[in-house]
Amino acid sequence: MLIAGLEKKLEEARRAHLTAINFRERVIRALTEDLAATDMVLRQHEIQIDPDLISPINSHENKAATDYGAMSRYILEFLRLSGEKGGTSTEVAAYIVTQLELEMSSNERSDLRYRVRKRMQYMTRVEGKLERMPTPDQHLGR
Repeated sequence: MLIAGLEKKLEEARRAHLTAINFRERVIRALTEDLAATDMVLRQHEIQIDPDLISPINSHENKAATDYGAMSRYILEFLRLSGEKGGTSTEVAAYIVTQLELEMSSNERSDLRYRVRKRMQYMTRVEGKLERMPTPDQHLGR
């Protein structure tokens, strides 16, 4: 009985997977057709426009360096390891790059540092998981 139930669930998962693949293929086909139609319209314009000369816009070029939730885990892991000392977003970003063994350009490192800083701010202000430590200037009353 248990095996039959598992086989049924496996078959349902296979069908769902095939449905997802078919959907993805239909979306890609539709987008390709739309792009081809746009290219054709551009070529018919009075002022000759060659779509091949238009550079693509990659709005999602800056993909996250970590999976969903992993950045928070790395932040908390680093802060646990640093103990009372705490850490800056730069230090946490360096820790993440080291742990994931990533090769990054300076722009990618800067983007990661920004994302870490924003995540740490959110974890402090909204979630209350972190506590901001005073900087040396704040400590001296400046």
